[in-house]
Amino acid sequence: MSPRERITSVIRAAAALGEPALIAYLTAGFPSRARFRDHLRALAARADIVEVGVPFTDPMADGVTIQRASLAALAQGQAGLEGQQGRPPLGQPCLPVHRPAPHG
Repeated sequence: MSPRERITSVIRAAAALGEPALIAYLTAGFPSRARFRDHLRALAARADIVEVGVPFTDPMADGVTIQRASLAALAQGQAGLEGQQGRPPLGQPCLPVHRPAPHG
């Protein structure tokens, strides 16, 4: 099953139960680069879908919380998804989220 099909399936399954799908977001390398995978697993145990944000230095498209998480992850040496390679052992879809800074 493709990632898109998995996401659609999860959302439709929740809708069939009359429930919303819980989509969680966590910035890669935050709050702790060393324990990120543990945090991701804990979050995934409760969410239907997990988005993993790619930290960058100009996150103006995001609110202050994601801006601060990105800056904290970068301060710990997190660069993109570096150190987070490999598919995490999660039962639900995990989406990398990158919002390139506008140029111009």
